[in-house]
Amino acid sequence: MALLKLERFADAAHSCSQALAIDSTSVKALWRRGTAYYSLGQFAKAQHDFNCGLALEPTNTALLTELEKTKKALESATASKAQLPRSGSGIAAPIASSAPQPMSVPQSPQDFERAWREHASVPARLYEYLKMVPIVRLPSLFRASLESAHIADITNALEH
Repeated sequence: MALLKLERFADAAHSCSQALAIDSTSVKALWRRGTAYYSLGQFAKAQHDFNCGLALEPTNTALLTELEKTKKALESATASKAQLPRSGSGIAAPIASSAPQPMSVPQSPQDFERAWREHASVPARLYEYLKMVPIVRLPSLFRASLESAHIADITNALEH
């Protein structure tokens, strides 16, 4: 709960996952992890956790409320992705989604660069992304170079 209050949502989700590895029927851990996923914009994961919690406790009003909120957010995110403005060439141009994509460990420098650009506007997301990358992978990700803009962003992310 403290991690959620501190808005350390990725850490909260990880902590709850550890608790669920020990007791997969912990409704409280499912609720908290769902809340963390929701705050990270990972609405499908949040919906899954709330549904799992409701399977264990069908009358849990907190889970029901969170599930409804999550369904609306997921529908909104899906609708905004579906509405692509048309460019002059007749090809749909993608618009920025309000929900960030789920983060995963980069497998190549291109993966790192793509994800870095996506999360660059939110230092907390950059920090969570950096924490996901195993230290042993850093030399292969930065083998060519490390741009000064990335160094500045890393410093900024670590300050938050």
